Amino acid sequence: MQWIDSYASYYDGAAYKAWLISHTDYAICITGLYLAFVFYSPPYIAKYIYGGEVQRTGGKPAWLRYPWICWNFLLSIFSFYGASHVAPVLLGHIREEGLRNALCTLYPDEFYSGPIGMAVGLFTMSKLVEYGDSVFILLSGRRSLPVLQWFHHSTTFLYCWHAYAVGSTALNTGAALNYSVHTVMYFYFALAEMGLKSLVRPFAKYITMIQIAQMAVGLFLMCIVAHEKYMDYLVGRPESDPAACAGTPWDAIRVQMFIATANLVMFTQLFFKSYVHKKSQVDVTKTTK
Repeated sequence: MQWIDSYASYYDGAAYKAWLISHTDYAICITGLYLAFVFYSPPYIAKYIYGGEVQRTGGKPAWLRYPWICWNFLLSIFSFYGASHVAPVLLGHIREEGLRNALCTLYPDEFYSGPIGMAVGLFTMSKLVEYGDSVFILLSGRRSLPVLQWFHHSTTFLYCWHAYAVGSTALNTGAALNYSVHTVMYFYFALAEMGLKSLVRPFAKYITMIQIAQMAVGLFLMCIVAHEKYMDYLVGRPESDPAACAGTPWDAIRVQMFIATANLVMFTQLFFKSYVHKKSQVDVTKTTK
């Protein structure tokens, strides 16, 4: 990954932050276009790509399968790059300064410059790239996406745009968690698309479990930050005080807590529907035979 880090000297996080602030409408318009594609494109895909099939029943076409494999591998490699940069720094701050200071203190030189700053900056824009997941799924012939899919992608993209623009230590924790989970998740998807689904299928529930853990840990950490900021408020400590928990503004905390809670609920529902209730139904079927 050193060849990527060689570009860090050209990265200007402050300029990127200013661009995000002055182009907030872009984020809203892009998300609007994404949602329009999600809700309105399936009939046109069925008509013009699959000759009017109401629901494609065969496997993925070869023209889509191989780009999809490459897509997942590239995102897994990129996520590994990000995790290897952001996670060790976050863990180092926790080990050396304690959890509170690691969550409450923003280091601008680290957040907006150098290899770490570039990894965090790329993380925010990778959420735009990940809209491509939905594009691939719909191009494969699916007539609709689960709410979890489009809600997770759109809210995460908007949140990351905002969090980087305002400067938030919450984004560091989110990047460390998300990069780590996506390294495994996209690698799993790539292997499944390569025809190894029967081999990797037993690990599917564990992928969902680590996604649930990501949301739960993120929510827990934001509760800690919210508690610390509330305690600052009670004692009248201004954010300019070095002892204050000023690394994450209240709006970023509220948004991340909402997104983490909503995703935690939906991922948990997915887990129970896919692995707990389904297993119970299979067991009942076996006992009635």
